[in-house]
Order: sequence, then C-alpha cells, then structure tokens
Amino acid sequence: TYNALNELVKHEQGVYLAPLRLLALEGKEELETRGHLCSFITGEEKEIVENAKFTAQTIETFNYHKIVDAVLIDEVQMIADENRGWAWSQALLGAPAKNIILTGSLDCREIIEYICN
Repeated sequence: TYNALNELVKHEQGVYLAPLRLLALEGKEELETRGHLCSFITGEEKEIVENAKFTAQTIETFNYHKIVDAVLIDEVQMIADENRGWAWSQALLGAPAKNIILTGSLDCREIIEYICN
C-alpha cells in the first residue's frame, strides 16, 4: 500500500478506496504526509477539504460521476467476498480514471486477470 500511495500522488488528483473507515482514515493521513490536501468520506462521515485534489474513502461511497487521474483500490482481494465483492468489481470496471492502481493479496490474481481480459 505504501508504494501504491506513492504512485497515486504522482498524479494531479486521485482517490484512495478502502474497505474500512480506519483504512480510509490512514490513507487520508498518508496522503497528507505526502503533502496533499485530502477529503475523507465514509458511509457516516463526510469531511470535504477545500481545494483538496485527493479523497480517501470507503469503497461503497465512491463517486462514479467524477473523473479523476487515478484511483487506488486497496484490499482488492475483497472482490471475492460474497457480501461486499460487488463494490470492488464495480470500482475495477467502472472507475472513471485514467489509471487504476490495485493492492492486495495475490490470491485474487486469477479473478482480476479474468475480469480484465
């Protein structure tokens, strides 16, 4: 995730998607330590930072109508989860971004390759 966040901030704007509020908060803090203003959105919280070009949020709250340079989808192995996997599938296939960065367990590699082919 550390390297993926470094890749994300190479872009002018982007979104970090996490499965949990705590991970989204950690992502926000990491983006801020890299010198970027960052908004924070979960199902229960919405902290929009003026002039922020980055957002850290839980994956179910992702805005599919806002085009960004890059999206980092963390814990991509959750795509195989029978209850929440839809959110990872939707983000992988529908993120309105020029670049999609994935992090997670290699256990899901076959699923990701199948979807992307």
